[in-house]
Amino acid sequence: MTIFYGDYYSGDCGVNLTGTVAACIKATQGTHYQNPCYRQTVDEANRVGAYVFAYHFLEPGNGDGQAEWYVKTQNHGNRPVMVDAEKLPDGRFPSVHDLRDFISGVNKRKGRCHLAYIPHWFWQDFWKEPDLTFLRDYPARLVSSEYTTYSDHGPGWNPYGGMWPQIWQYTDTFNMHGMHVDFNAFRGSVTELRAMAETGALPS
Repeated sequence: MTIFYGDYYSGDCGVNLTGTVAACIKATQGTHYQNPCYRQTVDEANRVGAYVFAYHFLEPGNGDGQAEWYVKTQNHGNRPVMVDAEKLPDGRFPSVHDLRDFISGVNKRKGRCHLAYIPHWFWQDFWKEPDLTFLRDYPARLVSSEYTTYSDHGPGWNPYGGMWPQIWQYTDTFNMHGMHVDFNAFRGSVTELRAMAETGALPS
């Protein structure tokens, strides 16, 4: 089976999540920012019975400090978090080292970071196609991004950096009750998504 779910940031404040089975909600960024709509969106996801996990938008530098910020501000980091690595609006971008430091920093503080959103375009154009198999050490699973028509065999499932994507963000314009949001596909059940977000377990 394949399930579909959105991810949400402060610009999606007030979104109606009726019909949603899961939600990935921006919690923090860098070492200074908390999403002011995080709790409201979590409450909305809870209202409809959706599985909730968070994401942290990674800034360049001090990946361990960013991990500390996430864990400190998010109830000791007990909600699983996906790290989001991509170019910032000002052109700066985090390094592979920053990503590694964030993942290991969350996990050593008893949080849970087992998902890494690394868009193919970012990996190719800005990171210059590094090997990503180090993600298995944590374990962390690759989340890809390629905007096109979805299919269970579409290009967002193609491997890169030695890793097979386990989640594919295939659009940023899904109409969620009047709001256009990022939407993702996971080839598995909600139970399997939960297990992957919380432990890195691959779907069976």
